[in-house]
Amino acid sequence: MKSIKFKKMVATVAFTNTLQTTIPATALYSVMEEHFLNNKTGKIPKLLFIGYDGCIANALTTRTNIDESAIFTLAKSGGLYLGKTGGAKKGGQETSTAPGWASLFTGTWATTNGVYHNDDELAKTISPIFYTLEFKQIKSKFCFSWDPHRSVTYKNVAEMAPQIFCQAQDDDGTFDAMKKSIEDDSTQAIFGILEYLDHAGHTFGFSVSKEKYIEALSDSERVASKLIDIVNKRKTLDLEDWLIVITTDHGGVNRGHGGRTIMESTIFFASNKKIFYST
Repeated sequence: MKSIKFKKMVATVAFTNTLQTTIPATALYSVMEEHFLNNKTGKIPKLLFIGYDGCIANALTTRTNIDESAIFTLAKSGGLYLGKTGGAKKGGQETSTAPGWASLFTGTWATTNGVYHNDDELAKTISPIFYTLEFKQIKSKFCFSWDPHRSVTYKNVAEMAPQIFCQAQDDDGTFDAMKKSIEDDSTQAIFGILEYLDHAGHTFGFSVSKEKYIEALSDSERVASKLIDIVNKRKTLDLEDWLIVITTDHGGVNRGHGGRTIMESTIFFASNKKIFYST
């Protein structure tokens, strides 16, 4: 897909910002941290973070029934934003899974956190958001099925705080772990990553023209909608202040990712609260 077509397709979605004002992936860390450490609502701060691994931004143009979209449900009260990954400078790190999530979870690029590639371990001096919160007595859970999250990227954190990590066999297991964490009153921050889209992209192609890829987006949206519904049905909801975020780690082109193209480096954030960012 040529860049100009990608730009035109992205422009058809009601993003709050533009491709010229994309928000860096690193900005989300402070949004999540501030929600807990500087919350002035008088309620119990809670967080639901849902990652769609490998979701190209222009795939959102296929969500024709926005009332059935978890992304657009959040955007109604908050916003839908275009973001960027791949380092502070273009090509500064791979547009791959581990570097993408590490930037989102630590608020830093690879030049600081050390995760340039999927086989890099996070620098021991850098703390991912789920460990930062846990250290401050804010119970957190990180739910996933991709093993390198535990065995490589956050290996040191998993050894220090194994109770944070909920590793599943597949996305169904990730959903179950996230559901259980939402229903656990003592857990305040739930992070989960769904692999539907990345698997489909590598098999069929990261493209809106690939039926299986768009089916994977529908699967992701279905799971996310269920999780949001579980939050909204909590008996203690009136006493809680939930920040709910859906985002992705990278895009893709053809059947891969990792490079510098706009298709690979453009990401998005959907949130039930407005995200304020200034350069």
